[in-house]
Amino acid sequence: MIRLGATILFISIAVSGCSSTTPSGTLVHSCGGGTATGTMSANISGTNFTATCLLTVTSTAGVVAVGGTNVSSSNATNFIDLTFAVVTTTTGTFSFAGSSNPPNPNNGAVSIGGSKFWEVGSTDAGSSGTVTITTLTATRVAGTFSFTMVAGPGGTGTKTVSNGKFDITF
Repeated sequence: MIRLGATILFISIAVSGCSSTTPSGTLVHSCGGGTATGTMSANISGTNFTATCLLTVTSTAGVVAVGGTNVSSSNATNFIDLTFAVVTTTTGTFSFAGSSNPPNPNNGAVSIGGSKFWEVGSTDAGSSGTVTITTLTATRVAGTFSFTMVAGPGGTGTKTVSNGKFDITF
């Protein structure tokens, strides 16, 4: 169920068609006309990523899902989507180590160009990472993240996500 949530985030971001070219640290808005505003950035295997539009979903079932993309008309084949979902109702540091028994409910993914994927958490053996949520209210989530992701469909090798930060009002 949680893996499906991250997949839905990817689909929602990819079809939203954001076209902003916002510089790092600047407030950006939700993809597809939603209400989220804030910032999301990271370094992905040496490439700086800054979201140009955001998607954040919270659930009464205790799932916090965060996603961002830098898709624009100038990078239609090499845009980056970054999403993760954390099972929590409170602040703290959450593990994303892949485990098959039982599967880790926390999971995330990176997509490049919508055709190459890397994954972390759930049952993805060899993947690891953490998300630290420092603020979680009914209208805001903020924190940091880092991952070592393993190849998913179309991907090869690993992706290292470092210096990840997010601060989103929804």
